Amino acid sequence: MLGKAGIMVIFFLQGLSLKTRELAAGIQNLNVHAFIQGWIFLLSPLVLWSAGILLRNMDLPGLAAGFFYLGLLPTTISSAVAFTSAARGNVASAIFNTTFSNMFGVFWVPAGCLLLFSVGGGLQGDLLGPLLLKLAWLILFPLAAGQLLRPLIFRKPVFKAVSPSFKYLNHGIILFIVFTAFCRSVLDNTWEDVSPLSLLLLLGLTLGAVVLIHSGVWLSSGWILADPAERVTALFCASQKTLAAGAPMAMAIFADGAALGQTSLSLILLPLLCYHPLQLFLAAFLLPRVQRPGT
Repeated sequence: MLGKAGIMVIFFLQGLSLKTRELAAGIQNLNVHAFIQGWIFLLSPLVLWSAGILLRNMDLPGLAAGFFYLGLLPTTISSAVAFTSAARGNVASAIFNTTFSNMFGVFWVPAGCLLLFSVGGGLQGDLLGPLLLKLAWLILFPLAAGQLLRPLIFRKPVFKAVSPSFKYLNHGIILFIVFTAFCRSVLDNTWEDVSPLSLLLLLGLTLGAVVLIHSGVWLSSGWILADPAERVTALFCASQKTLAAGAPMAMAIFADGAALGQTSLSLILLPLLCYHPLQLFLAAFLLPRVQRPGT
């Protein structure tokens, strides 16, 4: 019950924080946006799903499912924009692409999970309706409520005073979700079938995927994007995956989601929990090397 309440709080606060009115203002440079969204939802999933297929062929279906889920996720918001700003990229383009991908991801991630993880490879008609209703209640309704209330309270001094603390509340809820998922996995003896060698393989594949995706974004942006500021924006926006939205969506989708099989929530989250810090470390390493000179 507490986990479900936490999911609703996270997406309500995300609705309050998403600057969707800036989408119209930032819709110029469609080739840049198409490049970034293409990497987020098409090309980076191919890299991550390849790792998942390898793990599945090695009889590690739980870890493989984590890579399949990771491939569906949108980019980060705060860290991608922060790195873009620090590198003197196009911040307006970063805000547009991170906001758009997360709004799209609210619909795309559950739909993709239903297609990838439904029992027997097809959607179960008697379970699909209740699952969609649960996702709407936990994710869509709170997000819509936050967006509807944002114009009413955004300019209030109290909102501006407390909004910086949203991220700490979100982090606390995410830690609670991860903690409960791993506690449940211990009770269910999930880790009996996961060897230390499998975890080392998971870490190696995650590191390889992070490096390959960042390298692919940077190299291909040089062929397509002429503006150095847009290349920097693409590097930090197109290569990252969100933990802030990924963890609560995973709990909403996979916790007691019989229509999606018996995959452990902790194994679903594990590749994301590895990918997230690695992408931040690599971004911090790359920042001084791609930072544009001040104007």
